[in-house]
Amino acid sequence: MIVLERTTVFWVMATFAAAVLPQLVRMPPAVAALTLAAPLWRLVAEFRGWKPLPALVRHAVTGTALATLFFSYGDISGRRAAVSLLALMLALKFTEAYRIRDARLVVSFSLFLCATQFLFTQGILMAVYGLASVIIGLISLTWLQRSEAWVHCNVRPPRMNASLLSELGFGLKMLALAVPIGLAFFVLFPRLASPIWGIPETTLDSKTGLSDSMSPGSIQQLFMDDSPAFRATFERQLPGAADLYWRGPVFWRFDGRSWTGSFYGTNIEASARPPAATAPWDYRVQIEPNERKWLFTLDYPAIVPDNARLTLDYQLIRDKAVTQLLEYTVRSDPEFVDSPELSQPLRLQALDLPDSSSPRTRERSAQWLHESSADRALVQRIL
Repeated sequence: MIVLERTTVFWVMATFAAAVLPQLVRMPPAVAALTLAAPLWRLVAEFRGWKPLPALVRHAVTGTALATLFFSYGDISGRRAAVSLLALMLALKFTEAYRIRDARLVVSFSLFLCATQFLFTQGILMAVYGLASVIIGLISLTWLQRSEAWVHCNVRPPRMNASLLSELGFGLKMLALAVPIGLAFFVLFPRLASPIWGIPETTLDSKTGLSDSMSPGSIQQLFMDDSPAFRATFERQLPGAADLYWRGPVFWRFDGRSWTGSFYGTNIEASARPPAATAPWDYRVQIEPNERKWLFTLDYPAIVPDNARLTLDYQLIRDKAVTQLLEYTVRSDPEFVDSPELSQPLRLQALDLPDSSSPRTRERSAQWLHESSADRALVQRIL
């Protein structure tokens, strides 16, 4: 086995970095950290002369990474989760990428990972991104081809002083040899009726503009998509405009920058719900695919659809994410009293604030609290 040249390793890493960069910003922090950890380990190993990780360690790391991915997304049925799975598995390949074959697999699948980014956006900058990734990939394949050409001599390849343009030219010549085969596949290969990975074409990540967290100032993403999030048809009484507040995700925890949900709020079912016989609003909802588990309802659901549950903070959550057009029937009662006594875990989470966050807001709220005669007066002043 011939050892990869250090320059070749750097080019392979550059190809992966170029391909995975857009996906990193869409990943949950834990998944993104694991995706970066494996290539960074390989970079340190290159300078320290470390050997590949033992198989048992690699298997443990892979299991941990898969568990982190699953718990971060809830499942892997959506495009974002599926592409993140590809990126994560490709990153873990660096823990054993010491052979030419492994390095070539990383480069080849990096080009495929680059192509998956067009599932999310097709802006003009994506063309520049795709071209840059292909150029880096061709140079990497050129270095790998040169290393493989010397494998039978059992010596390292001689050091080359070729420019990047000449390396790219050689890569383009290699690519030209594959063009006839590619055209033959394009013409002769049968067209599949189902979309890529069997995921419905209408399923787009964060179609409604809502996600597992909310950072004040990022709401402008909601205005970039004017397609319908859901449609509602009322059977009997039509609510007034003031009552059309639809409940989706409920956030309890604030870290100074972002709001996130609560484990208690989403995993414990509601202890009480309105009587179905007296609930005035009957309606059907058609929700568009959004790869989320929430079902939008008016407060407060008296009838829960099949395969859904009503949580402690009165979210309606499905067992599986909405990956295709879904219709469900709900009956709601707006007069129902929501949590007359707030549970202690939720109260602590709602009141827990970082000491260093929002000093001006803290100062203003302390001033208003001092000037208010009671808590209710303070709330009214804030509203």
